[in-house]
Amino acid sequence: MRAFLLPLLLLTACSQTAPVTGPAPETLDDARALWAAADLDDYRMTLTRSCFCPEDYRGPFEVAVDDGEVTAVGFQGRELPADRVLTVDALFDLLAEAYASGAARVEVTYDATLGYPTSLYIDQDEQMADEEVGYTVEGLSAE
Repeated sequence: MRAFLLPLLLLTACSQTAPVTGPAPETLDDARALWAAADLDDYRMTLTRSCFCPEDYRGPFEVAVDDGEVTAVGFQGRELPADRVLTVDALFDLLAEAYASGAARVEVTYDATLGYPTSLYIDQDEQMADEEVGYTVEGLSAE
């Protein structure tokens, strides 16, 4: 079986056309560095917030970001205010604030290629109800 796998692995490695990426970054600093290196100021994404809040604050939202600023937010066929959502940079800031404030629980998964948080969950205080918040980023693409 090993004799078969080695040539297959070599052939696969030689025929790669897409960039090979390693595992997702494990630290906020590593993830921010990857995101900064990607130099994406214009992108589209679907952002969903998980919280104890009304539906039109949870999404999912179709978000357009141009020159680092939210320029459009779509939800169920209508436009919502830009301040309803966060950019990738703002998600990084939210994570940094959670770490700096000593949040009781922070869980995050980063994209292996671009470094942005694909999912995050923050619980500031385990004794307090309904202050937890989570975000999921899907379908991020350069514009």
